[in-house]
Amino acid sequence: MFIDCEFTSADVFNKFKDSQGNLKDSLVNDHRGMLSMYEATHLRVHGEDILDEALAFTTAHLESMVTRSSPLAAQITHALMQPIRKGITRLDARHHLSIYEEKASCNKVLLSFAKLDFNSLWWKELDFANKLPFAKDRVVECLLLDFGGVL
Repeated sequence: MFIDCEFTSADVFNKFKDSQGNLKDSLVNDHRGMLSMYEATHLRVHGEDILDEALAFTTAHLESMVTRSSPLAAQITHALMQPIRKGITRLDARHHLSIYEEKASCNKVLLSFAKLDFNSLWWKELDFANKLPFAKDRVVECLLLDFGGVL
């Protein structure tokens, strides 16, 4: 099961319900699918009851899965603390790189490019030292402090 979080109507979740209108228990066996559904539920808006129900369902089952030690368990633990849609993309990239690196299907060339991109001095290209001379050239630190000292 994979759910495209960007363009999905809440109605698509109805296919995961049984004849009594509950989310199917068989979903619990698909750990990656449960994680995908959990992440998708964070796009809900007021009145999408199926997504509220799916969030409660996936949260409960994912919490019981984190007792196992595996790369997926680490990913689940991270998602429960900070869902992808509620995180800072650039900061979460480092975490996801370490998870991807442990996968058997890891593409070493792709991983190498991703690490190069992550470690690039992208904020230097913004040229804040010249454009905002009154500000210190420590933009990333300031950004992180604004988010409650994420580091």
